[in-house]
Amino acid sequence: MNPKMEAKRMLNGLWHMGPCSDIFMFHHVTAAPDRVLSLMLDTDAFLRFLDRPHGYAPLDEVMADKTYGGKAALTFDDGLLDAYTIAYPAMKERNLPFTLFITTNWVGKEGYLSLSQLRELYADPLCTIGVHGTEHRVLTQVGEQERREEIFQSKDELEQMLGGKCDIFAYSNGRYDAGVLEMMKQAGYRAACAVAGRPLNKRFDLGPYAYPRQSVEEATREMFRL
Repeated sequence: MNPKMEAKRMLNGLWHMGPCSDIFMFHHVTAAPDRVLSLMLDTDAFLRFLDRPHGYAPLDEVMADKTYGGKAALTFDDGLLDAYTIAYPAMKERNLPFTLFITTNWVGKEGYLSLSQLRELYADPLCTIGVHGTEHRVLTQVGEQERREEIFQSKDELEQMLGGKCDIFAYSNGRYDAGVLEMMKQAGYRAACAVAGRPLNKRFDLGPYAYPRQSVEEATREMFRL
């Protein structure tokens, strides 16, 4: 393990010494997708991760538990096809709840979920569908109109696709600011996830619109001993 990753692993271990839960974030769960569209983790490492005794629970349950009782949530960003072809069967077999954050303008495009696949997942009680913008624009780097499209329009579009409420958001690249937080409230979201590389505990629980997630990918697999 390289020194930087070893330091991160040790720090993560210190953060987990007290009461804490975890929200894990994945993108590709194969090292050989048909199209490389995001961060990757090979399938064997992903399956090893699933089989660890993490105490998996729905994202809602993990966010609501203010005792930080050692639960863990699985989340997947972007709506990538291998979330359906690889991750979903593995989690279904293990009866593990999970959340998919969907970028609405990418639905049906090559390498992403089709609308029928998305609707199939939405119908499964194990799956929660959340919002990940229209075009995955980083909210701290765009203007008012683009922010409104990413926050308001994406929610409306996804709810129309699925015929139900979608009120959890994941920020592109984990970035947000005070103006973004205010828009989250105005748009009717009840929670949002960032990317902090930290567990969820009393110290790092920054409120309903900034839940910390940890990215599980090739760059961090050594830290997770995968």
